[in-house]
Amino acid sequence: MENNKRPAQCDRALEYMRTHNGLTSLEALLNLGILSFPKRICELRQRGYYITTKWEQGTDRDGKKFRVKRYFLIEEK
Repeated sequence: MENNKRPAQCDRALEYMRTHNGLTSLEALLNLGILSFPKRICELRQRGYYITTKWEQGTDRDGKKFRVKRYFLIEEK
């Protein structure tokens, strides 16, 4: 991936977290096209954004339970 795409991905992730109830890695991939979402979160934190996480439980299509981490934007820089 080219380095110039990272800021755009960070901006898309920020906007999504502002307008939705947080963001998971799967949502980032499916809705925003962000493959390395944890890296983008790290970059946002380095830029001064306060982002917290919460584990949530989900159920897959076979009825098996799984845990997923949801990221929330708490405070703007």
